[in-house]
Amino acid sequence: MRHPRRNEVYRDVGSEEHAPDDSDFIEVRHIAFDGASALLLCSDGLSDQVPSGEIRRAVERHAGDPDAAVAS
Repeated sequence: MRHPRRNEVYRDVGSEEHAPDDSDFIEVRHIAFDGASALLLCSDGLSDQVPSGEIRRAVERHAGDPDAAVAS
């Protein structure tokens, strides 16, 4: 939380896929999720303000209802 380089971006979402030997390489993984799973993507702005345990509890409490998860 206090590291001087904590806001540097090393990977991003939505970029074009690259080969591992490409100097602009971005790792892309495909993961299957079942219907009861929950996945939260957020900026470091959220995790700077809300403790990770609280984020996890909100997602677990509202898995399957994304609108309720983001509202809590």
